[in-house]
Amino acid sequence: MGLTPALEATLTSLTGIEDVYILPSDDFAGSALIPCLVISLKVQADDQDALSPGGAIEAAVEAREEGLVRWIGVTGHGTQTAATCRDRSIPVRTIKSVAGRPWLGRPRDHSTSYEPLDSAQEIDLAVWWALGNDQVFVNSVGDVDVLPKFLDAAARFTTPPSDEAMRELVERSRLEPLFV
Repeated sequence: MGLTPALEATLTSLTGIEDVYILPSDDFAGSALIPCLVISLKVQADDQDALSPGGAIEAAVEAREEGLVRWIGVTGHGTQTAATCRDRSIPVRTIKSVAGRPWLGRPRDHSTSYEPLDSAQEIDLAVWWALGNDQVFVNSVGDVDVLPKFLDAAARFTTPPSDEAMRELVERSRLEPLFV
């Protein structure tokens, strides 16, 4: 299964694309339909080449409208990426939903590029917020010690936490932005 020639030509001609992932599904085996197309934008996520008319997002939306792609997701950094995807009903992939703060010289005791949340209560709130937000889709954490807590939180999700609970998490856990 792969991209149609027109979609592939559009995506490969753009400068704002880091990578394109096609997520297969057994439900669509033997079908020309791409179950899920994830467009990974470069770190300069506000790159207009990918977000503007004729760009990657528009190409993916057209492929979805033509029945070639079922779901679309985008990953990248930047407020313009989030706004463009929200306006076009495309969720943004969140890969750091349990990020606590940058290491900033502190001793590293996890395999992630950031210091992750560690307690089950903190991880529950972060994962539940992400799962309750229809503007994002969630990838699991990349640390084998945090992963069981992450998966447990996901399995027990019922409703997202309140804004107040999230504000308390930020204060209590001293969360800091990873990208400034």
